[in-house]
Amino acid sequence: SHPCTQGKQTHMKIDRIYLAGPMEDTPDRGAAWREEYARNIAELLDAHALSPVKIEDSMYRVDIPAEVATDLKKDNPLEFEKLLRRFVDLDLALIDMSDLVVVRWEGEGMCGTIAEVHHCYVTKKPVILVTSKEPHEVPGWMLAQI
Repeated sequence: SHPCTQGKQTHMKIDRIYLAGPMEDTPDRGAAWREEYARNIAELLDAHALSPVKIEDSMYRVDIPAEVATDLKKDNPLEFEKLLRRFVDLDLALIDMSDLVVVRWEGEGMCGTIAEVHHCYVTKKPVILVTSKEPHEVPGWMLAQI
């Protein structure tokens, strides 16, 4: 073995990658980019992508268009909060099951995403940020926790 790598782990096997990114303020809840990333992850890394969109839809049999979620949020905030709390708990459990988190952010609102990044920071889960933004355009709390 090379002296520079002796005693160091030079790579880790990545089996599961959680795909984090804004959902609430996006037309398809981020489903399209997550499907594309999942295909690439399977093909290039022989790993499994954990998509909160796909898993939430299959587990709770929901496909809530953004406008319906907005209406529920306005018309019945307690029911909306109950529904979202299930999603939050599920998403954090998926992060805990993953080996790595990939965050895609292009300037959208991201309350849940920043909370997921913070969860990774606290639990020491590795995070990769994918963005076309310059570092000074990325929220400071996001940069500090990646």
